[in-house]
Order: sequence, then structure tokens, then C-alpha cells
Amino acid sequence: MKYVYLIRSNAHPNQRYIGITSDLEKRLSVHSSGGSVHTSKFKPWKLITSLAFSEDSKALAFERYLKTGSGTSLRQEKIMVIGIFPLHGATGATRKRLLFRPAGKGNPTKA
Repeated sequence: MKYVYLIRSNAHPNQRYIGITSDLEKRLSVHSSGGSVHTSKFKPWKLITSLAFSEDSKALAFERYLKTGSGTSLRQEKIMVIGIFPLHGATGATRKRLLFRPAGKGNPTKA
């Protein structure tokens, strides 16, 4: 199982990082302790959300997508807004409904 995760720096809240791992707890510990060259200067880090994938290839594709222009837009408009409601405990159906529900009446992600 692979996890795609989004973290935010506690010290520098505008700094965010997207990654992929098979051991989420260990990876978050590495980021917060300064063990990653890409995130060490903004430690400590807080998990915003994570998504579990049973297929590694789908996890990798989703991580890559989140780092594209379209993925950045999705991240800013949907994931970061609902990130205050942790998704790492939600079931797959709930996670999908929360992430991909179109903005509109009754939707908390509506701008």
C-alpha cells in the first residue's frame, strides 16, 4: 500500500510538500526531524491529508498529477480547504466524495 500525502510546515505555513511513501508515520517523522533535504529548513511539519492506494502505479500517478498545474489547482481549491477535516481516517467512498465533489450549493469547498 502506498500513501500520497500533503504536509504543511508549522514554522512556515505557506510551505507545503507532496510526497509518496509506504510508511506514512516514519516518513512524517523524517520530515519533521530534518532528515529530508527538500523539507529540512522548514521543519517541523504537520500532516494535512493523505490518501491510501492499493496499487503503487495509481499512487505514483496521483502524486505526479498533484504536482502539475491542474493538480496544484485541485490542491488549492479542494484538498487544502477540506484538509481541516483529516481524510486519512475516512473510507475510500467518503474520501472520493469529499475530494471530488463539485463546488456548489451545500458544498463546504464552494468559494
